[in-house]
Amino acid sequence: MVSGSPVVAAHDLRDNQLLVSKKTSDCLSLTFLLRPIDTLHSMLAPTQDWVTFFNNFSTLEDRDFKIQGEKIQSILKDSTLIMDGNNLPMPLKFLSVPDPKGWRGKVKEERILLLARANNFGHSLPVEFLAEACSPAQIDRIQLSVDPRLFPIEVVAHETDRFWLKSDVLSATADF
Repeated sequence: MVSGSPVVAAHDLRDNQLLVSKKTSDCLSLTFLLRPIDTLHSMLAPTQDWVTFFNNFSTLEDRDFKIQGEKIQSILKDSTLIMDGNNLPMPLKFLSVPDPKGWRGKVKEERILLLARANNFGHSLPVEFLAEACSPAQIDRIQLSVDPRLFPIEVVAHETDRFWLKSDVLSATADF
């Protein structure tokens, strides 16, 4: 793609984020805040050219968006690894996935910007996946890694514990 083209502006969104907080002494709450169209593209059809993918997904029905959201939820569940302080895996349990109608609306907003050749950087809000992960023991420290297709992703464990996972930093430790 050519720098400065409407396509670049339309999908040059804010980076993905993962908010992690201690829900109880042995459970974490996780909020994945993901770019609406780039997440679909990178997870579901990374080899398809972006504009074609974008145009196809902007016209999907709610039912089809729900199916795609469930696929991404499954990928997140299978690819997110959280190890507790005893080096035991903490499986993710998803509590909610993005509303298909709202997600589809965000993608349509992006498409309108693209078609209007808007020269601004206004973008839709991220889509949100809520999950929890629990350990048999109290959680004081975790080791975390996520699917590389989400990189770069900012992980916020609390206001003083923020870090980036990216191609040269595949996992990190957070203390609670």
